[in-house]
Amino acid sequence: MQKRSKRILAATLAAAGVLAVSGIAYAVYSTQKTSSAVAAESNAIVELVVTGVPTDTTLWPNQATDVTLTVKNSNDTQLKITKVEPVALTDDDITNIANASRETCRGFLQLTGASGLSDAVPAGTSASPAETDVILPGAIKLLNTATNECQAMKFNTKWKVYAETNYSE
Repeated sequence: MQKRSKRILAATLAAAGVLAVSGIAYAVYSTQKTSSAVAAESNAIVELVVTGVPTDTTLWPNQATDVTLTVKNSNDTQLKITKVEPVALTDDDITNIANASRETCRGFLQLTGASGLSDAVPAGTSASPAETDVILPGAIKLLNTATNECQAMKFNTKWKVYAETNYSE
């Protein structure tokens, strides 16, 4: 072996020996910090405005009429109507007949809502609400068992509309 090679070999072995004896020393420092509060809030849904009108305003016994509900949305997000239920009639909702006949005649009115709906009401604003019509086929029916005391009665129906945010993201 040549003199130069022997020196390189000796130097390499000496360095390896120093590393083997001393090992490798290192330090790792770490830190963590929790952020200050990140403020956010959920939106509060603005109530819908619902108005309605029947297709026929006078009914004969065993006749039904559709109801068209106009639903106005002032929320800045689209809503999906999922269900419409009739609100139970009270004697105060029946007029133009004898007070004593109101309860009886109320029983001859059949109100039918709808479930499983997916009518979309577009996003709107308070200044410019979006609207959509929901049609309830045959929603009001005067039963064929209605008695003569119910002739010319007038009645006001109310409808509860269920809606939810329509996010599919």
